[in-house]
Formats: sequence, structure tokens, C-alpha cells
Amino acid sequence: MDPIIILSAIGVVTAIGLSSAIKFVPQSQNYVIERFGRYRTTLKPGPHLIIPGVDTVAHKILVLETQLPAYPIDCITKDNAPIQISVATFYRRVDAELSVYRIADIEAGIQTSVTGIVRSLIGGSDLDAVQANRESLNVKLEESLDKNAKEWGIDITRSEIIDVNFDDETRRALQQQMTAERKRRAVVTQAEGEQRAAELRADAAYYTSQKAADARRIGADAEAYATQVIADAIKENGDEPIRLDLLKRQIEAVQAMGSSPSSKTIMLPSDMTGSLSGLAAMAGDMFKGISAKSTVTTPFAEVKVSEAE
Repeated sequence: MDPIIILSAIGVVTAIGLSSAIKFVPQSQNYVIERFGRYRTTLKPGPHLIIPGVDTVAHKILVLETQLPAYPIDCITKDNAPIQISVATFYRRVDAELSVYRIADIEAGIQTSVTGIVRSLIGGSDLDAVQANRESLNVKLEESLDKNAKEWGIDITRSEIIDVNFDDETRRALQQQMTAERKRRAVVTQAEGEQRAAELRADAAYYTSQKAADARRIGADAEAYATQVIADAIKENGDEPIRLDLLKRQIEAVQAMGSSPSSKTIMLPSDMTGSLSGLAAMAGDMFKGISAKSTVTTPFAEVKVSEAE
């Protein structure tokens, strides 16, 4: 046989063997290697050498994050309300050996776990809590699911409730409940407003009463001070200050009556006529408001009062 042909054949066989022995693992995958049908190792991304005919690539595992298809889960809440929950779940294979040899169908296993966990969480919560505490439910769902998935070499990166659906009867009941709640809030708000208005009116009345009491107290203090001044004057000078104060008030009253356009004649007490002569200077100033044509009459005489020049 021609040596060239033999060498060529050896070269082809060697090339085929080398191509079978060198494996280039992509960045997004891991290769599970079996030797004679038994797990041997996991090849990470990059170049690797295996023994052709002995070692085989049994599984090519995708290590990128993967999303499970969302599907509705029928649940019943703690208060017996039937609802449908849709859950979005994202996972990633972190242990190729466990994900291959621990479970046959990863997606089916994760969906089964999701269904059981979601029904357990919803069954322990009221309908209002499902709506209000969705974030808390998502955290519990992800923690429980991740704990189960670690046995399969799976890392649950995210799992959350994306939709909550009700039947028509439950939707009508919720609508009635929301309407009643709005009415209750309106009544409470109105009552609180009336209560606040009553409090403000009471505060205003209290403030007005307090200020009126302060004014009366100040007036009483002023009156007491004036009385004390008069008492001190009487103590020092006798009863002349009293007589002078009474006369002054009488003259002021006469001046007020005489200032009226219709007043022509004024009746004075008899004891006042004698005092008028002694207080002409003071009376002249006080009688400026009395008309020149006015007449002052006493039981003994008629006194003409003229406006001071």
C-alpha cells in the first residue's frame, strides 16, 4: 500500500480524534461528561480535553436565567373567596450534576412546587391581605421555592405574583364592599369636620369670655384705684373732694342736656346755684357746649347761661 495513503489515513484519524478530544464549552453552557455511562465531571466554559470513545458529552446544560411560562393557579383564601393567581418564576441552574441526575423535568418540578406553595400562602391569608400584602407574599414564595429547588441544583432568582383574578360574584361583592367603605369614610370625615368646628367654636367662646373677664378685671382694678385715690384725698382734705367730684358730674350732665338743640330750659337742684357762683371759671369751660339762648332755672331763680366769649 502506498505510504502516502497510509499517512493520510493516519492524519485523518488523528484529526478526527483530536477534534473529538478537544471540547470548547460556550460561556452560557456547562457540559456533563460521562465515562462508560457514569457521571465523571462537569466542564465549565472554555477548552477541555476528553478521551474520545471513553468520555462522552451526555448533557449540555444552559446556565442562563430562564423564565417559566406563567399559568393560572386556582386558590381559595382564608375567608373562602375563590381567586386565580398568576406567578412569574425565574430560575438558573447552578449545579449541572444535580439538575441532571436529581430530577427528570425541572420545569414541571418547579411548577408543581410553585402551585403548592402559592395555595398554602393564599389559604392562610384573607382576600384583603392578598391584595394589600402582595410583596410580603412574594418574599415568602421565593424563600420557600428556593429552599426546595436547591436540592435540584436550581437557584430561584425571582418569583412573584403578577396577577390576581376573581370570578364575577366575588368582583361584585368587592365592588359593594368598596362602595360601603367610601360611604363610611365620607361619614367619618364629615363627623370629624363637625367635631373640629365645634372645638374651634368652643375655643373661640372661651377666648372671648377670657378676654371679657380680663377687661372687667382691668376695669375693676381701675375703679378700685380711682376709689383709693379719692379715699386718700378725703383722708387728707376732708369731704371737699367728694363735693367737688359730685359738682363736676352735675355740671357735665347739665352740659350734656344743654347741648341738645331742643333744650331751652334746664332745671337745677337748689343747692347747685350757690356753688355755681364759686366755680364760675370751671363752669364757664364746661358750659361751652350749651347754647347761648339756653336758660337754667332753679326753684328760686332763673339763671341765664351764655356762651363764653
